[in-house]
Amino acid sequence: METFEAIAQRKSIRSYTGAPVEKADLEKIVAAGNAAPCAGQISIAVITDTEYLAEIDEATFAFMQNSGVEFLVKRSSTPGYRPLYGAPALVVISSDPERGTANVAAAAATMILAATDLGLGSCYVGSPTRVLQAGEALAERLNLPAGFTPLAGVLLGTTDDPARFSRDRAPADNVTFIG
Repeated sequence: METFEAIAQRKSIRSYTGAPVEKADLEKIVAAGNAAPCAGQISIAVITDTEYLAEIDEATFAFMQNSGVEFLVKRSSTPGYRPLYGAPALVVISSDPERGTANVAAAAATMILAATDLGLGSCYVGSPTRVLQAGEALAERLNLPAGFTPLAGVLLGTTDDPARFSRDRAPADNVTFIG
């Protein structure tokens, strides 16, 4: 797949088959994240342990339900909703929260494009990282360097969503060329 094709086909996937992601694919995706533009250090944790994923999913659901944030409460009140959407892998990207947000975002975007290139579904998520920031016992397993905080998450997995690589996008009217 060509770069622009992956960019055009990328879609946030919220339905996964649950089939494990091949370790070789996870390694390629992580390598892509480490090759992203970066002006500082990041830490990448790839979680495929089903019990740990279930704990994060449950804690995220409870956080959303009790957050007081209308969007999160409404989303988590949808019948059958699960924050990790049944994805078999969650990549947590961490850094120094004062200087690393852009580094983490660049790594996540690069990993998402790599996953698309490999034919995998992906979804950028924030709520699980909020839970990992607050949940000392959950975050302890990430082996983070001192001063690092989980700032972004990327779900990965196979999907049976027939529209996984099709998107209707309106032409962008938010661009101004000067010069």
